[in-house]
Order: sequence, then C-alpha cells, then structure tokens
Amino acid sequence: MTSGHVVVVGVDGTDDDRRALRYGLSEARRKGQQLRLVHVWRDPGFAAPRRPYTPSVLVHGQTVTGLLAHQLDASRLVLGGRRHRPPRRFGGSARRPGPRRRLCSGGDGMREESPMKALVVYESMFGNTEEVARAVAHGLADRLEVELRDVSEAPYPVSEFLDLIVVGGPTHAFSMTKPATRTEAIRQGAEHGHEEVGLREWLAGLPRGPHSEMVATFDTRAEQVKHLPGSAARRASRLFDRLGYELIGRESFYVSGSSGPLEPGELGRAEAWGRHLAMEMALRSVGETPARRAGRRR
Repeated sequence: MTSGHVVVVGVDGTDDDRRALRYGLSEARRKGQQLRLVHVWRDPGFAAPRRPYTPSVLVHGQTVTGLLAHQLDASRLVLGGRRHRPPRRFGGSARRPGPRRRLCSGGDGMREESPMKALVVYESMFGNTEEVARAVAHGLADRLEVELRDVSEAPYPVSEFLDLIVVGGPTHAFSMTKPATRTEAIRQGAEHGHEEVGLREWLAGLPRGPHSEMVATFDTRAEQVKHLPGSAARRASRLFDRLGYELIGRESFYVSGSSGPLEPGELGRAEAWGRHLAMEMALRSVGETPARRAGRRR
C-alpha cells in the first residue's frame, strides 16, 4: 500500500480505547483510507482483546515498539493515551487510571495533543439564543477549548477534529426554524437571523457517521408553551442520531413571549449546563462512561 494511505489505531480491549477507535474510523472514512487496528500484548497467554471487533494485527512485545513498527506506512497513528492499568486477577480490583490525553502521530513523531475542543453553533433571531450560546460556551470553557460561531459563519462541513459539537436555535412551530418561519420572525422585528440559512440547513450538510464527536443540543422557546411537546433541540438531536452522532445532552431555555427577553435565571442555568457538559466530557475521556458509572451504582 502507498505510504501514508492507512490510519493505524492501537486497541487494547478496554473501554478506554473507544474514543481512539471512533476517531481513527472517522479519519479513515473522511480521507478514504484503510483502517488498521493493532493490538500489542506482553503478558504470556494473553491474545486478542474481548471486543466486538477483531484487530488487523496482533503483536507480542513492547507496546511502543510494536505500534511504531506498523506506523511506518501510516498517515496517522491514534492511541487512547491512558496510563497502564494492572490486569484484574482472581476478582481483585484494578487501580483507576490517572488523567489522560490522546497521543497522536502524523508521521513526524509522537506528541501529546491539545486539550479537548468544542464547537458551539447557534442560530438566533431576536438575540436570546445567542446570549444562551455564549453562556453555554463560558461554562464549557472550564475544561475545554471552545469556539463559538453563528450558524452563518460555522464550518461547513466540519473538517477540524473536535470532541464536542453543541448546537442551539429558537423553536419555531415546535421544531427548528425554516425559511418561512425565519421570514416571519424578521417581519416581526428580528434583527439577528438569516432567511437563507439556519441550523436545519447546516445540519443537513453534515455527513453520515460514524463520528468521533459527541453532540449536545439546546433551544430557546416561549415559557408559556414549555409543557407542550416538540422543540428545536429535540428535532436537532434526532437528526444527529440519524447521522451517527452520540448525544450527551439536550436542554431548553425559556423566554417571555416570542421575542423575549430570557426568563430570569436562564443565563445562569445555561452556564451551569455548559459546565455539566464539560464535566461529562472529562469523565468520558478517562473511560468513565455512563454505563460504567451506572454499573457501580447497582
């Protein structure tokens, strides 16, 4: 195979390699390259990881040496980056790994990647959703690098590797906006929106998965109809699901009437929700998935 036309992912059979595998698969699909899963083991008698997939290559020896040997013709080497965890023996408990970051190589040596990154994309007609988006981004910034974009300026399609995509927009007719509803909002005095493009159109341009990014959705809606079904956040989450993304959060924030302002306390709640999302991403980055946490509570 031509050099640089394969993505190599190191897998070890634990939940900690999940993000590395998803990222590697997403990169391989995006670049039209082959995916090679490499598993290296040192313990005698230990073979393939117990996972729903089978490694392309099984290597016995030192982990770094084995992985780098299969990176020579690769465009990218992706590792989970966790600390070594002693094997569980005879029912004994294993130590929890310490904080980790992804390790990645692009052919010029191993390096530690930057902290997790989030993209917040918002659509706003009367300015309320923009205020909420800024508050959410402020909460996310506790633990993540955050980029905030109006939907008219958002990357299309998303090409940079991200850990989290958060999208939000106003609820029109119990769903996301459409050109007709945006035109009507502008007729009623909205000064912040765009007739041509909204979240609905931006989401329609995203490719089908699998995807390495987690997603979360939010919306603004009139407080008077908060108990009625249907919202922009709900509709956006369904579209993300069809595209192969994993949802980690969905929330609604409330305004007075159709044009606002925001109800008291909503900006504080939005910032708190952003911090919650950041914490969820931090937990997942060290293998603390919701299923694992739920298992310990049983």
